[in-house]
Amino acid sequence: MKFLRILIFGALVLLAACQPRAATTAPMDAPTAAPTVTRTLPAATQTAVAPTPTPTAAPLAFCSPLQGLGQADLLARISNPFDPPAPGSDMPHQGVDIGDFDPAGAARMAVPGRGVLAALPGTVALVQPDRFPYGAAVIVETPLEALPAELQAQYRALEDWPPRSPNDALTCPPPPEPFQWDESGQSLYVLYAHLGSTANLNVGDDVACGQALGTVGQSGNALAPHLHFEARIGPAGARPGSLAHYDVSASAQEMAAYCEWRVSGTFRWVDPVEILKSLEKKR
Repeated sequence: MKFLRILIFGALVLLAACQPRAATTAPMDAPTAAPTVTRTLPAATQTAVAPTPTPTAAPLAFCSPLQGLGQADLLARISNPFDPPAPGSDMPHQGVDIGDFDPAGAARMAVPGRGVLAALPGTVALVQPDRFPYGAAVIVETPLEALPAELQAQYRALEDWPPRSPNDALTCPPPPEPFQWDESGQSLYVLYAHLGSTANLNVGDDVACGQALGTVGQSGNALAPHLHFEARIGPAGARPGSLAHYDVSASAQEMAAYCEWRVSGTFRWVDPVEILKSLEKKR
């Protein structure tokens, strides 16, 4: 009996040992959210940008047309003043003559050789050899809008010239080659005449204020060395070629160009002394 109890107990123990155990799973930690990192960016640095200045045209320079002479010297050396005739007439004197005198001579003898300079910056419109009456000469064109306001106003107010009288004795043949210019613009043309020599210039070259154009001489219709300084307002871009008259060697084209320049009203004379006086106004 005792043996039977022992046998039953052993069977129960063995049976308990064979029962499956419930799996025990260790509790998993809840996933930890990644820490939120807040970065504070530095505020953008704004660099103050100065406004770009609007470019303004530099004031136009005026220079003495004779090397080494100031305004007072130039005005004191005018040997033949501006004395314009009625519009359309070729009578003298449509510019000013500025002489250069020997400072050591008591008789104030005119002398050649002083440098002739551009009184205004511009573009070369004419370079001619010794042709009568202007002789060796240079013309420089400066656009009207480049001039000071007071000169612009004065030159824009010029009256048109009346038609030339048919009884005028000046011979003005039609030009074999038509003249060309730009009627939409106006320019100031300054002529430097009776030169002894001309600088190495070509039509279309840009010249600066004070740039050498040649030397004082007595070419053409000149009895003594001097600079003939003449100014006119006319259409932009004119290139007359050569101005000649009163000489058997003058061609029809040269005579036509001379007439166009002197008497047609296309190019109207203005007082060149106004340019000389502007030397003291340059800024």
